[in-house]
Amino acid sequence: IIGGVAKSVVTSPDFIEPYNGEVGDVLVLTKPLGTQVAVNVHEWRVCNDRKYRALKDENVMTDSAEALAFNIAMASMIRLNRTAAMLMHKYHAHGATDITGFGPKGHIQNLALNQRKLLSSGGADDYEFYVHTLPVIHGMTSVATFLKQKKILNFRLMDGFSAETSGGLLVMLPRQNADAFIQEIERLDGWPAYKVGEIRVARTKRENNKNNGETERVVFEAEDKMKIIEVGKELYKPSKSNL
Repeated sequence: IIGGVAKSVVTSPDFIEPYNGEVGDVLVLTKPLGTQVAVNVHEWRVCNDRKYRALKDENVMTDSAEALAFNIAMASMIRLNRTAAMLMHKYHAHGATDITGFGPKGHIQNLALNQRKLLSSGGADDYEFYVHTLPVIHGMTSVATFLKQKKILNFRLMDGFSAETSGGLLVMLPRQNADAFIQEIERLDGWPAYKVGEIRVARTKRENNKNNGETERVVFEAEDKMKIIEVGKELYKPSKSNL
């Protein structure tokens, strides 16, 4: 197969438009970040690349940690967003975006700039999407930080621009429904979802993007204050060869 097109037809009630976020909504991410990093590290290990040797020599990565990260990434990428999409209806989500090639910050910015309900209900500077937590595949934050500091490679993971393959949904949920959504998706899929932020009244002075005149509406917590959830950490068991 060289290429193709797929399309589907649904009735209006079956489709949740991504424009109806409200101040107070909780931002829930349904899959962890770091797939790009994990897959690259795995390739480096298979090819005995100097970058993987550097990670091992500096005790940033072990073979068992790499294997775990790759397995978590694979499990994430093969898991559909179907359950999350179905639960969006049940828990009255106000919209969502996928987190894929533009990274979380890029996709959240696109979502934030297209909130018709919020834009029509107040002034130009009345809301922002605030992100305080990043769930990342175990070990990939350390890998990305090391590679950046050593000027080997910058995945821009902590900047929010690391691309994800088959990433999760970033869902805008009424605050009172967020916990139930998270509990049910874990029960059905066997993997957790994560509260990563909220839509709040703007607290940050924004500057217009010089390229297109749009106003930044996404605030990522400072890197030293950002909460990182090491996804799969509880599964890590060092092998004797790593000790």
